[in-house]
Order: sequence, then C-alpha cells, then structure tokens
Amino acid sequence: MKTKINKSQLFKMAWSEFKNPIRVMGREIKKSFSQCLRNAWFKLKMEALRFMKKSEPAQKPEPVVFDAAMERGITEYYRSQSGRYCGD
Repeated sequence: MKTKINKSQLFKMAWSEFKNPIRVMGREIKKSFSQCLRNAWFKLKMEALRFMKKSEPAQKPEPVVFDAAMERGITEYYRSQSGRYCGD
C-alpha cells in the first residue's frame, strides 16, 4: 500500500524549519532548504509508518508441524535420487 503524503504540509514543515534555525548552547545551526526538506520528509514518512503499524492487527505466524514420519519420507525421497542435485 502506498502512503499518501500531503505535499503542502511537507513544504510547510520544511519551510518553518528553514526559517527558524535550531539554537544549541547559544549558537544557531542553519541548514540548507534541501536538508530541511529531507528532514521533514523523514518525519512525515515515520509518522505514516507508525499509523500503518497501529492500524494493522498483529499477525501471528502459524506453527510448522514437522513430525518424524514426514522427516523419514523426505530423507527416503532424496536418498533414492542419487546423482541428482537437490540443492538450495
């Protein structure tokens, strides 16, 4: 399923981050607009993935039933075919 991202919201987030630089210990850290856009894209993508995970119920894998009779049958089948490659 392809997630739909609101491009208007994406550019608004990037623009606000570009116009309001981060201040760390009294110093301003300015980024280029492309860096801000990349950061906003990452934030929106993670938000969309979190929403998708929350909305889907957790699926438990079915346990594999492997008994001794099945194992004997498999080994006999491959043992009888000598010289034939039965690889990965």
